Amino acid sequence: MEKENLLDELDKLCNELKSYEKRIISEKSATDAQRRYTNSIRYRLVNKAGVYKPIIKELTGKQFQENNVTNKLYDIWDTALTPNPSISKLSALRLCIDATNEAMGIFEAKDKSAQKSFIKHLSIEGKDFIATVIAKVIDEKTK
Repeated sequence: MEKENLLDELDKLCNELKSYEKRIISEKSATDAQRRYTNSIRYRLVNKAGVYKPIIKELTGKQFQENNVTNKLYDIWDTALTPNPSISKLSALRLCIDATNEAMGIFEAKDKSAQKSFIKHLSIEGKDFIATVIAKVIDEKTK
């Protein structure tokens, strides 16, 4: 059950990131109400990134990208979910979508024993909050 729940949650996150991407692309022609709704999606994604970013990083190793102009590393999640529009925001958002999708594939490829070990590893590594959130999601889905 753990496999399906984490995969479901990562899939939902990926779909919300894609929805946010579409809204960012069409933001120039958006009404004020549409912009407020886009911002509410961003707030929700910031919250979810707080939970799932460490898991995705743990599975894929992806969190930072080098800026080709400044040669400095930037956090793809922070850049993608910043309230300020920028050229790199859309690029970072696409990297987040790719990293989330890749994390789903890596986790899905693990056998059940390896999946349980991964969840346990999150707790041991001081990520009790993340392990607790995953456990709560699993419990809620099994009710």
